[in-house]
Amino acid sequence: MRKKLGIFAVCTAVILTGCSTSVPDLSNVDNDIVAQYMADTVLQHDKNYEDAFQYDHSILLPTPEPTKAPQTPQATEQPGGGTGSDSVVAGGSSASGGASVNGGGSSTQEAKRNIALSDLYGISGIGITGSSYSVKNSYGSDYYAYTAKKGKKLLVANFTISNNKGGVETVNLADQDIDASLIVNGKTVAKPSMTMVEGDLQYFKKSIAGNQKKQGVLIFEIDKSLKVSGVQVQFTKGNSQSVVTMQ
Repeated sequence: MRKKLGIFAVCTAVILTGCSTSVPDLSNVDNDIVAQYMADTVLQHDKNYEDAFQYDHSILLPTPEPTKAPQTPQATEQPGGGTGSDSVVAGGSSASGGASVNGGGSSTQEAKRNIALSDLYGISGIGITGSSYSVKNSYGSDYYAYTAKKGKKLLVANFTISNNKGGVETVNLADQDIDASLIVNGKTVAKPSMTMVEGDLQYFKKSIAGNQKKQGVLIFEIDKSLKVSGVQVQFTKGNSQSVVTMQ
């Protein structure tokens, strides 16, 4: 037993008094483990040695090198000043295989389908047509009149709503998701004003007898100095539109 302790002490002394300056500093726990390992290695060749020191051999295995994190590839300059893999290339398609932006591919805005105004509203048996327009400072009745603001004037577009069926029909144009714009001299100049005048198409909901008609209007407020000609009202719903020329 004294022999075993002597060898253990020698091994420990060697570890603790090493001469090389290149050996890294070890903690007390590390020193104990190394001493146990060396003593175990020496004493296992002694025929009288039966008990080995108990320690975790896995601690003595070399520490694996950490896995390097993958590096993000840097953007490369493309001809024409663009960078990266998503740069737009000739023909309008992107290098990453995305949708075409311009040229060669499908347009981001599809051409709208032109249909009749009655078909755009899509109410069976009900016809809606544009007829004429007038320019006024005020429009309405004694009950309610809509007056143009200072420096403005009103363009009143008139429409006819017809019940082409034999019985009475309640025609509701208010629940239609339809957008209207006024075109004058080929340019879009206004949206319909929100009014309470009789027959405003934006709130039109009336009962119409069989084979009878009622009048509807849209009122647009425009600059007083605008010269009015070539009047059209454009109605849009989804991918369809109806352009009505007013006389």
